[in-house]
Amino acid sequence: APPSACAAAGDACVARARVCGRGSARGRRISTGRRTTELLREAQGAYLRPSGRLQEPLVAAGVLCTLLPCPSVSARAMSQQPALSGAEGNGPTCSEGDFDLPLSQQPGAMRTPYAPHVAGRNSRYEDPYSMQKAKHFNDPVHGMFRVDPLLVAVIDTPQFQRLRDLKQLGTSHFVFPGAVHTRFDHSLGVAHLSDRFVTQIYNTQGRALGMDKSDLQVVRLAGLVHDLGHGPFSHVFDNEFLPAVNFNPKDFVHEEMSCSILEHLIDENNVEIDQDMMRRVKEVVMSSEVEMVVNGQHKWGEKGFLCEFVANGRNSIDVDKFDYIMRDCYYCGVKASCDFSRLMEMSKVVGGEMCWKASEVDNIYDLFHTRASLHKRIYTHKKAKAIEFMVADALAAANSVLKITDQVFDPKEFWKLDDTILRQIEQRDDPLLADAKQLMHRIRTRDLYTHINEVVIPPSHLEHFLTHKVTAADLVNYVPAEYKDARLNLSDVRVSNMKINYCKKDASGRSINPVNNVHFFAEWDDEESFLIPKEKVSALKIPSQFEERRVRVYCQTSRKDASHARKCQALAKAFEAYQEHNGMKDQQEHKTPQKIYKRRRTDESVAALGEQTPQGPVGGTPFQGDRQRVVGQLHFGGQTGIARGMR
Repeated sequence: APPSACAAAGDACVARARVCGRGSARGRRISTGRRTTELLREAQGAYLRPSGRLQEPLVAAGVLCTLLPCPSVSARAMSQQPALSGAEGNGPTCSEGDFDLPLSQQPGAMRTPYAPHVAGRNSRYEDPYSMQKAKHFNDPVHGMFRVDPLLVAVIDTPQFQRLRDLKQLGTSHFVFPGAVHTRFDHSLGVAHLSDRFVTQIYNTQGRALGMDKSDLQVVRLAGLVHDLGHGPFSHVFDNEFLPAVNFNPKDFVHEEMSCSILEHLIDENNVEIDQDMMRRVKEVVMSSEVEMVVNGQHKWGEKGFLCEFVANGRNSIDVDKFDYIMRDCYYCGVKASCDFSRLMEMSKVVGGEMCWKASEVDNIYDLFHTRASLHKRIYTHKKAKAIEFMVADALAAANSVLKITDQVFDPKEFWKLDDTILRQIEQRDDPLLADAKQLMHRIRTRDLYTHINEVVIPPSHLEHFLTHKVTAADLVNYVPAEYKDARLNLSDVRVSNMKINYCKKDASGRSINPVNNVHFFAEWDDEESFLIPKEKVSALKIPSQFEERRVRVYCQTSRKDASHARKCQALAKAFEAYQEHNGMKDQQEHKTPQKIYKRRRTDESVAALGEQTPQGPVGGTPFQGDRQRVVGQLHFGGQTGIARGMR
């Protein structure tokens, strides 16, 4: 209240106590008479007890509580005062105008210091007065959340805004119309969940773990920038395009590019960030790709658990996975069976690593099952994969003109690549782009690569296919003699060797159960963790193996080509012969559909006006009518069927 109102009310003094950050409601209700304000000033690292009462033990610890007279001295003088100790001294007062400002706009001298481990479990410890530079985002998945000023400084740069033009699911939006969310949305969501998850641990165990504000900031920032290094159409770029231009995909790691672009972003936009924090952020981003444990000791010592929030290389339970599963399900109209909020709430740090309450073991299996289900239903959808191949081929055909591969390892140029590159191909007038334009035209007109069939590799053959990939040459060699007239060649065939797993591999490269690396605790006060074997979880829902290999075959010939149907038939027979030769007979997902090879109309099948057709509909009732009926003979692999229609 302004001092004029205070004097009119006859108040002689005011106790102004501010509890730091978002302290407990009890601490904020410190009242004297009709005046209620809040003040907490830091003095030698100790803080006011939530009751707001100064007691001798706290004085000895260096806690200061200041009773102020009616405000008459500008609060800005507070910033010029030396640090006070004990219970000595009188603090400065605040001007009338200062208290008319909103909380987020009050002068820096009035801002409350940071007070860890005082407030309640659900509080956050960022400086609330930094709200003037913070931003709020209304996300359809997570609702309203706040992003602090440092992250805002990173977000408001051209390098980060590029993520708005990178589709999260690559080409899936060509099949699922709602899947138009971007890496920008996902990165904000991961930053929010990182903040929420690490703050929950900080509120409950921060003092015991020796955590400080910088730890929270490192995790939040790593969550925000972890996907800066993705190329056009996300994983299509590194999984399909780079091999198409003879690049080894292992030479390009998008996490490494994320770190390189972050460095460029910081330098180019003069973002103020501590070098040590920068180093730690990059290590968190790379933690799933590099070995962080050496001789049984984590590189970060007792704070190694901080590397498990964003990219958990130990068991793959991290907020990156939480967000993309929730977001992909939301935008694709699919239901997720995992409760992600419980996974964050029912966790704590034991022995330097993240552990979960034993009651969450089913929930964790649901997490990995949902991810595998999304891979089968959305990420590897047969039409979406066909478009992936066509986009990759279009980019490869345009590479000589657009010089895409020249930008792969240069962060100053790589960040300029995004999904709009397809528009460049379509709109650029260059004869060297003719092949790329033709592929883009086929995508726009839905003349896609034709899905022939696919086979699930049986467990008995899985060991062989871990190292061997089926190629177009393998299939062309098995074309039966009666289909040699199709002249099937390598350019007509596209083979997809797909892998769906539970997101964890052993040293040999074979997928394993990731829950084998998840530690649990029984009670909240437990100081030891343990493993839960899958046999003790469920005999019904837990799979016997944690990897599935599929081989899918496409014909790349345009449907407008006269030879398209015959080549599809030849490729289907060759695929069947290849399977039989390798001991996988009848393993196909479905039998090769019989194509309509020839449609023949005879004179006898045409009825005159008002006459009965030779064959009636099902049930034997003859057709009668004023229009001429057409009955065509369709030949299916030696069998003849009847088709009726009108002319």
